[in-house]
Amino acid sequence: MIATGSQIPKKPFFFLNEYKPQFGATNDPKEQLMIAMLAAQGKNNDRKVIYGLYIMGRIL
Repeated sequence: MIATGSQIPKKPFFFLNEYKPQFGATNDPKEQLMIAMLAAQGKNNDRKVIYGLYIMGRIL
């Protein structure tokens, strides 16, 4: 989370991430990330754009 404010966060930004190994991954990170993004958008109860990121690594 990134936010402004000293003690009380104002306008926080949350980052949704999925990290998976490149080889042998059984789950698709794009699908998991999309589900998390749609859930976050529904929970926020607004129509603002949500951005996400997934990383597939070669080295574990």
